[in-house]
Amino acid sequence: MKFNTKKSESDRLMARPDFCQNEEGGIAFRPDMKTELMLRTVSSLISEDGFYKKGTALNSDLRDTIHAVAKEDPEFILKLALYARSQMNLRSVPIVLMGEFAISAGKGNVENASRYIAETIQRPDEITELIAYVRAQSRQYKGKMPMMIKKGIRQAFGKFDAYQLAKYNRPGEITLRDAMFMTHPKPTTDIQAKTYADLAAGTLASADTWEHAISTQGSTKEAWAQIIPKMGYMALLRNLRNFLDKGIDMQPVLNRIANPAAVMKSKQFPFRFWSAYKEIQDRSDSGNVLDALSDAADVSVQNVPKFPGVTFVTCDVSGSMTSPISNKSTVQMAEIGCMFGAMVHAMADNAIISVFGDEHQVVSLSRRDSLFTNTVKLRKTPVGCSTNAHLAIEYLIKNKKKVDRIIIFSDMQCYDSRGWDRSFAENIRKYRREINPDVYIYSFDLATYGTTQIPKDEPRTCLAGGFSDHALQFIPLFESSKEDMLSEIERMSL
Repeated sequence: MKFNTKKSESDRLMARPDFCQNEEGGIAFRPDMKTELMLRTVSSLISEDGFYKKGTALNSDLRDTIHAVAKEDPEFILKLALYARSQMNLRSVPIVLMGEFAISAGKGNVENASRYIAETIQRPDEITELIAYVRAQSRQYKGKMPMMIKKGIRQAFGKFDAYQLAKYNRPGEITLRDAMFMTHPKPTTDIQAKTYADLAAGTLASADTWEHAISTQGSTKEAWAQIIPKMGYMALLRNLRNFLDKGIDMQPVLNRIANPAAVMKSKQFPFRFWSAYKEIQDRSDSGNVLDALSDAADVSVQNVPKFPGVTFVTCDVSGSMTSPISNKSTVQMAEIGCMFGAMVHAMADNAIISVFGDEHQVVSLSRRDSLFTNTVKLRKTPVGCSTNAHLAIEYLIKNKKKVDRIIIFSDMQCYDSRGWDRSFAENIRKYRREINPDVYIYSFDLATYGTTQIPKDEPRTCLAGGFSDHALQFIPLFESSKEDMLSEIERMSL
Protein backbone atom coordinates (compact mmCIF):
# COMPACT_ATOMS: atom_id res chain seq x y z
CA MET A 1 0.00 0.00 0.00
CA LYS A 2 1.21 3.47 -0.91
CA PHE A 3 -1.66 5.63 0.32
CA ASN A 4 -3.90 3.75 2.78
CA THR A 5 -1.06 3.06 5.19
CA LYS A 6 -1.35 2.62 8.92
CA LYS A 7 -0.07 5.53 10.97
CA SER A 8 2.66 4.86 13.48
CA GLU A 9 2.22 5.72 17.15
CA SER A 10 4.65 8.58 16.64
CA ASP A 11 2.55 9.93 13.75
CA ARG A 12 -0.61 9.74 15.85
CA LEU A 13 1.04 11.63 18.69
CA MET A 14 2.32 14.34 16.36
CA ALA A 15 -1.16 14.69 14.83
CA ARG A 16 -2.63 15.67 18.20
CA PRO A 17 -3.75 19.32 18.51
CA ASP A 18 -1.59 19.73 21.62
CA PHE A 19 1.57 18.46 19.90
CA CYS A 20 4.51 20.84 19.94
CA GLN A 21 8.28 20.75 19.93
CA ASN A 22 10.29 21.49 23.03
CA GLU A 23 13.48 23.53 23.27
CA GLU A 24 15.47 20.61 21.83
CA GLY A 25 13.06 20.03 18.95
CA GLY A 26 11.78 16.83 20.56
CA ILE A 27 8.23 15.53 20.61
CA ALA A 28 6.35 17.32 23.37
CA PHE A 29 2.87 18.48 24.28
CA ARG A 30 1.37 21.80 25.25
CA PRO A 31 -0.86 21.32 28.29
CA ASP A 32 -4.03 23.32 28.87
CA MET A 33 -3.33 26.86 30.05
CA LYS A 34 -4.08 26.21 33.73
CA THR A 35 -1.75 23.21 33.83
CA GLU A 36 0.94 25.17 32.02
CA LEU A 37 0.65 28.04 34.49
CA MET A 38 0.73 25.59 37.40
CA LEU A 39 3.92 23.93 36.10
CA ARG A 40 5.58 27.25 35.37
CA THR A 41 4.67 28.50 38.85
CA VAL A 42 5.66 25.62 41.10
CA SER A 43 9.09 25.25 39.45
CA SER A 44 9.80 28.97 39.11
CA LEU A 45 12.58 30.88 40.81
CA ILE A 46 11.81 34.30 39.41
CA SER A 47 14.45 36.00 37.22
CA GLU A 48 16.81 33.01 37.40
CA ASP A 49 18.30 31.81 34.11
CA GLY A 50 17.44 28.36 32.79
CA PHE A 51 19.59 26.23 30.51
CA TYR A 52 17.62 27.22 27.41
CA LYS A 53 16.28 30.67 28.32
CA LYS A 54 17.33 33.72 30.26
CA GLY A 55 15.41 34.62 33.37
CA THR A 56 13.87 37.66 31.67
CA ALA A 57 12.42 35.46 28.91
CA LEU A 58 11.08 32.97 31.46
CA ASN A 59 9.49 35.84 33.40
CA SER A 60 7.84 37.04 30.20
CA ASP A 61 6.54 33.54 29.44
CA LEU A 62 5.08 33.34 32.94
CA ARG A 63 3.32 36.69 32.60
CA ASP A 64 1.91 35.75 29.19
CA THR A 65 0.51 32.53 30.64
CA ILE A 66 -1.04 34.39 33.58
CA HIS A 67 -2.84 36.74 31.20
CA ALA A 68 -4.06 33.84 29.06
CA VAL A 69 -5.50 32.05 32.10
CA ALA A 70 -7.11 35.29 33.27
CA LYS A 71 -9.40 35.23 30.24
CA GLU A 72 -10.60 31.76 31.26
CA ASP A 73 -10.61 31.74 35.05
CA PRO A 74 -9.10 34.79 36.82
CA GLU A 75 -9.75 33.39 40.30
CA PHE A 76 -7.44 30.47 39.51
CA ILE A 77 -4.52 32.90 39.50
CA LEU A 78 -5.22 33.90 43.10
CA LYS A 79 -5.77 30.30 44.15
CA LEU A 80 -2.44 29.39 42.58
CA ALA A 81 -0.69 32.26 44.37
CA LEU A 82 -2.06 31.07 47.71
CA TYR A 83 -1.11 27.47 46.92
CA ALA A 84 2.41 28.38 45.83
CA ARG A 85 3.00 30.32 49.05
CA SER A 86 1.22 28.11 51.59
CA GLN A 87 1.86 24.62 50.19
CA MET A 88 5.01 24.93 48.07
CA ASN A 89 6.71 27.54 50.31
CA LEU A 90 7.58 29.77 47.35
CA ARG A 91 7.93 33.50 47.91
CA SER A 92 8.67 35.44 44.71
CA VAL A 93 6.32 33.81 42.23
CA PRO A 94 3.20 34.44 44.37
CA ILE A 95 4.13 38.15 44.24
CA VAL A 96 4.16 37.99 40.44
CA LEU A 97 0.82 36.17 40.33
CA MET A 98 -0.87 38.66 42.66
CA GLY A 99 0.73 41.65 40.94
CA GLU A 100 -0.21 40.57 37.44
CA PHE A 101 -3.72 39.74 38.62
CA ALA A 102 -4.15 43.23 40.01
CA ILE A 103 -2.63 44.99 37.00
CA SER A 104 -4.64 43.28 34.28
CA ALA A 105 -6.20 39.94 35.15
CA GLY A 106 -8.29 41.25 38.04
CA LYS A 107 -10.61 43.25 35.89
CA GLY A 108 -13.10 40.38 36.20
CA ASN A 109 -13.86 41.47 39.77
CA VAL A 110 -13.15 38.20 41.55
CA GLU A 111 -15.01 38.05 44.82
CA ASN A 112 -12.71 38.06 47.85
CA ALA A 113 -9.67 39.08 45.77
CA SER A 114 -8.34 41.19 48.64
CA ARG A 115 -8.75 38.26 51.06
CA TYR A 116 -6.73 36.02 48.76
CA ILE A 117 -3.99 38.64 48.76
CA ALA A 118 -4.07 38.98 52.55
CA GLU A 119 -3.91 35.20 53.05
CA THR A 120 -1.07 34.77 50.55
CA ILE A 121 1.10 37.40 52.27
CA GLN A 122 2.86 35.56 55.09
CA ARG A 123 5.78 37.89 55.85
CA PRO A 124 5.85 41.70 56.18
CA ASP A 125 8.49 42.07 53.47
CA GLU A 126 6.03 40.52 51.01
CA ILE A 127 3.91 43.65 51.47
CA THR A 128 6.68 45.91 50.18
CA GLU A 129 7.67 43.40 47.49
CA LEU A 130 4.12 43.36 46.14
CA ILE A 131 3.84 47.14 46.04
CA ALA A 132 7.25 47.47 44.38
CA TYR A 133 6.31 44.85 41.77
CA VAL A 134 3.04 46.54 40.84
CA ARG A 135 4.67 49.97 40.60
CA ALA A 136 7.50 48.61 38.45
CA GLN A 137 5.24 46.70 36.07
CA SER A 138 2.43 49.15 35.50
CA ARG A 139 2.66 52.82 34.59
CA GLN A 140 -1.05 53.06 35.31
CA TYR A 141 -0.43 52.57 39.03
CA LYS A 142 2.65 54.77 39.47
CA GLY A 143 1.99 56.60 42.71
CA LYS A 144 -1.16 54.67 43.62
CA MET A 145 -2.21 51.08 44.08
CA PRO A 146 -5.11 49.03 42.70
CA MET A 147 -7.86 48.94 45.32
CA MET A 148 -7.68 45.14 45.69
CA ILE A 149 -3.98 45.43 46.55
CA LYS A 150 -4.64 48.19 49.05
CA LYS A 151 -7.42 46.24 50.73
CA GLY A 152 -5.41 43.02 50.79
CA ILE A 153 -2.34 44.68 52.28
CA ARG A 154 -4.52 46.56 54.78
CA GLN A 155 -5.82 43.19 56.01
CA ALA A 156 -2.36 41.60 55.92
CA PHE A 157 -0.90 44.28 58.22
CA GLY A 158 -3.11 42.98 61.01
CA LYS A 159 -1.40 39.57 60.87
CA PHE A 160 1.93 40.92 62.12
CA ASP A 161 3.02 42.08 65.57
CA ALA A 162 5.64 44.69 66.46
CA TYR A 163 8.51 42.21 66.38
CA GLN A 164 7.61 40.91 62.92
CA LEU A 165 7.17 44.40 61.50
CA ALA A 166 10.44 45.56 63.06
CA LYS A 167 12.28 42.50 61.74
CA TYR A 168 11.37 43.38 58.15
CA ASN A 169 11.41 47.16 58.52
CA ARG A 170 14.22 47.50 56.03
CA PRO A 171 15.32 50.28 53.69
CA GLY A 172 14.26 50.10 50.08
CA GLU A 173 12.33 51.91 47.37
CA ILE A 174 9.19 51.00 49.32
CA THR A 175 9.33 50.73 53.11
CA LEU A 176 6.76 49.33 55.50
CA ARG A 177 6.11 52.91 56.59
CA ASP A 178 5.32 53.82 52.97
CA ALA A 179 3.05 50.79 52.68
CA MET A 180 1.18 51.75 55.83
CA PHE A 181 0.57 55.29 54.57
CA MET A 182 -0.61 53.93 51.21
CA THR A 183 -3.08 51.41 52.64
CA HIS A 184 -4.13 52.87 56.04
CA PRO A 185 -4.50 49.68 58.11
CA LYS A 186 -6.87 50.08 61.06
CA PRO A 187 -5.53 48.99 64.46
CA THR A 188 -7.85 46.78 66.47
CA THR A 189 -6.00 46.91 69.82
CA ASP A 190 -4.10 49.55 71.80
CA ILE A 191 -0.89 47.58 71.31
CA GLN A 192 -1.41 47.52 67.57
CA ALA A 193 -2.19 51.25 67.54
CA LYS A 194 1.12 51.99 69.29
CA THR A 195 2.98 49.74 66.87
CA TYR A 196 1.55 51.59 63.87
CA ALA A 197 2.28 54.95 65.50
CA ASP A 198 5.89 53.94 66.14
CA LEU A 199 6.23 52.70 62.56
CA ALA A 200 4.86 56.03 61.27
CA ALA A 201 7.18 58.04 63.50
CA GLY A 202 10.23 55.95 62.71
CA THR A 203 10.60 54.99 66.36
CA LEU A 204 9.71 51.29 66.08
CA ALA A 205 12.39 49.51 68.11
CA SER A 206 14.73 47.32 66.06
CA ALA A 207 13.95 43.63 66.36
CA ASP A 208 16.44 41.51 68.24
CA THR A 209 17.35 39.49 65.14
CA TRP A 210 20.62 37.85 64.23
CA GLU A 211 21.04 40.26 61.32
CA HIS A 212 20.68 43.26 63.63
CA ALA A 213 23.01 41.78 66.22
CA ILE A 214 25.78 41.08 63.70
CA SER A 215 25.40 44.47 62.01
CA THR A 216 25.64 46.36 65.33
CA GLN A 217 28.08 44.16 67.26
CA GLY A 218 30.20 42.96 64.36
CA SER A 219 30.78 39.49 62.96
CA THR A 220 32.67 38.22 65.99
CA LYS A 221 32.71 34.85 67.73
CA GLU A 222 31.04 36.39 70.77
CA ALA A 223 28.26 38.04 68.75
CA TRP A 224 27.47 34.86 66.82
CA ALA A 225 27.51 32.69 69.97
CA GLN A 226 25.09 35.09 71.69
CA ILE A 227 22.60 35.24 68.83
CA ILE A 228 22.58 31.57 67.73
CA PRO A 229 19.83 30.49 70.20
CA LYS A 230 17.50 33.06 68.60
CA MET A 231 18.21 32.11 65.00
CA GLY A 232 15.67 30.27 62.89
CA TYR A 233 16.37 26.89 61.31
CA MET A 234 16.97 28.28 57.81
CA ALA A 235 19.36 30.90 59.20
CA LEU A 236 21.37 28.17 60.90
CA LEU A 237 21.74 26.27 57.64
CA ARG A 238 22.84 29.36 55.76
CA ASN A 239 25.43 30.42 58.33
CA LEU A 240 27.27 27.16 59.00
CA ARG A 241 30.38 28.45 57.23
CA ASN A 242 30.33 31.61 59.38
CA PHE A 243 30.08 29.52 62.54
CA LEU A 244 33.03 27.38 61.51
CA ASP A 245 35.08 30.40 60.46
CA LYS A 246 34.58 32.02 63.86
CA GLY A 247 35.34 28.86 65.85
CA ILE A 248 31.88 28.64 67.42
CA ASP A 249 31.04 25.67 69.64
CA MET A 250 29.05 23.72 67.05
CA GLN A 251 27.33 21.19 69.30
CA PRO A 252 24.29 23.36 70.16
CA VAL A 253 23.91 24.13 66.45
CA LEU A 254 24.18 20.48 65.45
CA ASN A 255 21.68 19.44 68.10
CA ARG A 256 19.11 21.77 66.55
CA ILE A 257 19.89 20.91 62.93
CA ALA A 258 19.50 17.17 63.46
CA ASN A 259 16.57 17.40 65.87
CA PRO A 260 13.69 15.50 64.20
CA ALA A 261 11.00 17.86 65.47
CA ALA A 262 12.95 20.90 64.29
CA VAL A 263 13.53 19.33 60.86
CA MET A 264 9.85 18.55 60.36
CA LYS A 265 8.77 21.99 61.58
CA SER A 266 11.26 23.82 59.36
CA LYS A 267 9.45 22.95 56.08
CA GLN A 268 12.74 23.14 54.22
CA PHE A 269 12.99 21.97 50.64
CA PRO A 270 15.00 18.71 50.71
CA PHE A 271 17.69 20.25 48.54
CA ARG A 272 18.35 22.94 51.17
CA PHE A 273 20.16 20.34 53.29
CA TRP A 274 22.18 19.31 50.26
CA SER A 275 23.01 22.94 49.49
CA ALA A 276 24.32 23.48 53.02
CA TYR A 277 26.28 20.22 52.75
CA LYS A 278 27.97 21.28 49.50
CA GLU A 279 28.90 24.66 50.93
CA ILE A 280 31.18 23.16 53.61
CA GLN A 281 31.98 19.64 52.43
CA ASP A 282 35.59 20.46 51.49
CA ARG A 283 36.51 21.88 54.90
CA SER A 284 38.70 19.81 57.19
CA ASP A 285 36.70 20.92 60.25
CA SER A 286 33.23 20.09 58.95
CA GLY A 287 32.94 16.35 59.66
CA ASN A 288 30.42 16.50 62.49
CA VAL A 289 28.43 19.19 60.70
CA LEU A 290 28.18 17.08 57.55
CA ASP A 291 26.94 14.16 59.64
CA ALA A 292 24.24 16.36 61.22
CA LEU A 293 23.10 17.61 57.80
CA SER A 294 22.94 14.07 56.49
CA ASP A 295 20.90 13.00 59.52
CA ALA A 296 18.54 15.95 59.01
CA ALA A 297 18.03 15.06 55.37
CA ASP A 298 17.21 11.47 56.34
CA VAL A 299 14.64 12.75 58.84
CA SER A 300 13.03 14.90 56.14
CA VAL A 301 12.18 11.74 54.20
CA GLN A 302 9.47 11.12 56.80
CA ASN A 303 7.42 13.73 54.92
CA VAL A 304 7.29 11.36 51.94
CA PRO A 305 4.45 8.82 51.78
CA LYS A 306 4.85 5.07 51.37
CA PHE A 307 4.70 3.63 47.85
CA PRO A 308 3.25 0.10 47.69
CA GLY A 309 4.03 -2.39 44.95
CA VAL A 310 6.79 -1.84 42.39
CA THR A 311 7.88 1.72 41.59
CA PHE A 312 10.11 2.64 38.64
CA VAL A 313 11.91 5.99 38.85
CA THR A 314 14.07 7.63 36.21
CA CYS A 315 16.01 10.85 36.85
CA ASP A 316 17.20 13.22 34.15
CA VAL A 317 20.96 13.89 34.49
CA SER A 318 21.45 15.27 30.98
CA GLY A 319 23.38 18.39 30.08
CA SER A 320 20.45 20.78 30.53
CA MET A 321 19.97 19.51 34.07
CA THR A 322 23.46 20.66 35.09
CA SER A 323 22.19 24.24 35.35
CA PRO A 324 22.21 25.61 38.91
CA ILE A 325 18.77 26.42 40.26
CA SER A 326 19.80 30.04 40.82
CA ASN A 327 22.70 32.38 40.16
CA LYS A 328 23.65 32.21 43.84
CA SER A 329 23.44 28.43 44.18
CA THR A 330 25.72 25.56 43.28
CA VAL A 331 22.87 23.03 43.44
CA GLN A 332 22.03 21.56 40.04
CA MET A 333 18.55 20.55 38.94
CA ALA A 334 20.01 17.09 38.27
CA GLU A 335 20.94 16.84 41.95
CA ILE A 336 17.40 17.77 42.98
CA GLY A 337 15.96 15.14 40.65
CA CYS A 338 18.35 12.51 41.99
CA MET A 339 17.51 13.44 45.57
CA PHE A 340 13.81 12.99 44.81
CA GLY A 341 14.64 9.61 43.27
CA ALA A 342 16.56 8.62 46.40
CA MET A 343 13.63 9.75 48.57
CA VAL A 344 11.16 7.61 46.61
CA HIS A 345 13.57 4.67 46.90
CA ALA A 346 13.66 5.10 50.69
CA MET A 347 9.87 4.88 50.97
CA ALA A 348 8.97 2.34 48.27
CA ASP A 349 8.16 -1.30 48.94
CA ASN A 350 10.10 -2.29 45.85
CA ALA A 351 11.89 0.27 43.69
CA ILE A 352 13.85 0.32 40.46
CA ILE A 353 15.81 3.57 40.35
CA SER A 354 17.57 4.80 37.23
CA VAL A 355 19.10 7.79 35.48
CA PHE A 356 19.08 8.79 31.84
CA GLY A 357 20.99 11.04 29.48
CA ASP A 358 22.43 9.77 26.23
CA GLU A 359 22.03 6.30 27.73
CA HIS A 360 19.84 4.81 30.44
CA GLN A 361 21.22 3.05 33.50
CA VAL A 362 19.57 1.31 36.46
CA VAL A 363 21.43 2.14 39.69
CA SER A 364 21.51 -0.17 42.67
CA LEU A 365 20.80 1.71 45.90
CA SER A 366 20.77 0.53 49.50
CA ARG A 367 18.37 1.64 52.21
CA ARG A 368 21.25 1.33 54.64
CA ASP A 369 22.95 4.23 52.90
CA SER A 370 22.01 7.83 53.62
CA LEU A 371 19.87 9.98 51.36
CA PHE A 372 22.97 11.98 50.42
CA THR A 373 24.98 8.86 49.58
CA ASN A 374 22.27 7.57 47.27
CA THR A 375 21.82 10.99 45.69
CA VAL A 376 25.51 11.16 44.87
CA LYS A 377 25.49 7.63 43.51
CA LEU A 378 22.69 8.49 41.10
CA ARG A 379 24.19 11.81 40.07
CA LYS A 380 27.64 10.35 39.36
CA THR A 381 26.40 7.50 37.18
CA PRO A 382 27.81 8.29 33.71
CA VAL A 383 25.12 8.26 31.01
CA GLY A 384 26.09 11.17 28.74
CA CYS A 385 24.53 14.55 28.06
CA SER A 386 21.60 13.93 25.68
CA THR A 387 18.04 13.62 26.99
CA ASN A 388 16.78 10.23 25.80
CA ALA A 389 13.97 9.65 28.30
CA HIS A 390 12.38 7.09 25.99
CA LEU A 391 15.27 4.69 26.73
CA ALA A 392 14.04 4.32 30.32
CA ILE A 393 10.73 2.91 29.07
CA GLU A 394 12.49 0.77 26.46
CA TYR A 395 14.36 -0.85 29.34
CA LEU A 396 11.08 -1.84 30.97
CA ILE A 397 9.67 -3.19 27.71
CA LYS A 398 12.75 -5.17 26.70
CA ASN A 399 13.06 -6.72 30.15
CA LYS A 400 9.30 -7.25 30.53
CA LYS A 401 9.31 -5.41 33.85
CA LYS A 402 5.79 -5.00 35.19
CA VAL A 403 5.66 -2.01 37.53
CA ASP A 404 2.78 -0.27 39.27
CA ARG A 405 3.96 3.26 38.61
CA ILE A 406 6.54 5.12 36.53
CA ILE A 407 7.99 8.39 37.84
CA ILE A 408 10.15 10.78 35.84
CA PHE A 409 12.03 13.78 37.25
CA SER A 410 13.16 16.05 34.44
CA ASP A 411 13.11 19.50 32.83
CA MET A 412 10.96 17.79 30.17
CA GLN A 413 13.18 18.85 27.25
CA CYS A 414 13.59 15.28 26.05
CA TYR A 415 14.32 14.15 22.51
CA ASP A 416 15.79 11.27 20.52
CA SER A 417 19.46 12.04 19.91
CA ARG A 418 19.64 9.11 17.44
CA GLY A 419 17.24 10.96 15.16
CA TRP A 420 14.54 8.29 15.04
CA ASP A 421 11.91 10.53 16.67
CA ARG A 422 11.18 8.07 19.43
CA SER A 423 9.50 9.69 22.39
CA PHE A 424 8.69 9.04 26.02
CA ALA A 425 4.96 9.22 25.24
CA GLU A 426 5.22 6.71 22.38
CA ASN A 427 7.05 4.20 24.55
CA ILE A 428 4.57 4.69 27.40
CA ARG A 429 1.76 3.69 25.05
CA LYS A 430 3.79 0.70 23.90
CA TYR A 431 4.48 -0.30 27.51
CA ARG A 432 0.78 -0.15 28.28
CA ARG A 433 -0.08 -2.30 25.27
CA GLU A 434 2.57 -4.93 25.88
CA ILE A 435 3.26 -5.01 29.64
CA ASN A 436 0.83 -3.22 31.96
CA PRO A 437 -2.21 -1.25 30.74
CA ASP A 438 -2.93 -0.05 34.28
CA VAL A 439 0.42 1.56 35.06
CA TYR A 440 0.36 5.04 36.62
CA ILE A 441 2.58 7.76 35.14
CA TYR A 442 3.91 10.63 37.25
CA SER A 443 5.71 13.44 35.47
CA PHE A 444 7.54 15.87 37.79
CA ASP A 445 8.67 19.02 36.01
CA LEU A 446 11.72 20.64 37.60
CA ALA A 447 11.96 23.55 35.13
CA THR A 448 9.71 26.25 33.72
CA TYR A 449 9.56 25.73 29.97
CA GLY A 450 5.84 24.98 29.75
CA THR A 451 5.79 21.68 27.81
CA THR A 452 5.25 18.11 28.93
CA GLN A 453 6.52 14.73 27.75
CA ILE A 454 3.13 13.07 27.87
CA PRO A 455 -0.35 14.44 27.16
CA LYS A 456 -2.35 15.29 30.26
CA ASP A 457 -5.38 13.34 29.00
CA GLU A 458 -3.48 10.04 28.84
CA PRO A 459 -5.02 7.53 31.27
CA ARG A 460 -3.63 7.35 34.81
CA THR A 461 -1.29 10.27 34.18
CA CYS A 462 -0.46 12.89 36.82
CA LEU A 463 1.49 16.07 36.03
CA ALA A 464 3.19 17.87 38.90
CA GLY A 465 6.36 19.80 39.60
CA GLY A 466 8.38 21.94 41.96
CA PHE A 467 11.14 21.53 44.52
CA SER A 468 8.96 20.70 47.53
CA ASP A 469 8.50 17.18 48.86
CA HIS A 470 4.81 18.12 49.05
CA ALA A 471 4.61 17.22 45.35
CA LEU A 472 5.30 13.56 46.16
CA GLN A 473 2.13 13.47 48.26
CA PHE A 474 0.13 13.32 45.04
CA ILE A 475 1.28 9.80 44.20
CA PRO A 476 -0.90 7.95 46.74
CA LEU A 477 -3.54 10.67 46.52
CA PHE A 478 -3.89 10.31 42.76
CA GLU A 479 -4.09 6.53 42.98
CA SER A 480 -6.78 6.62 45.65
CA SER A 481 -8.99 9.46 44.42
CA LYS A 482 -7.52 10.84 41.15
CA GLU A 483 -6.71 14.03 43.06
CA ASP A 484 -3.77 15.77 41.41
CA MET A 485 -1.94 19.06 41.86
CA LEU A 486 -4.25 20.99 39.56
CA SER A 487 -7.44 19.76 41.22
CA GLU A 488 -6.01 20.55 44.68
CA ILE A 489 -5.34 24.12 43.58
CA GLU A 490 -8.82 24.49 42.08
CA ARG A 491 -10.38 23.25 45.34
CA MET A 492 -8.72 26.00 47.38
CA SER A 493 -11.18 28.46 48.87
CA LEU A 494 -11.36 31.09 51.58
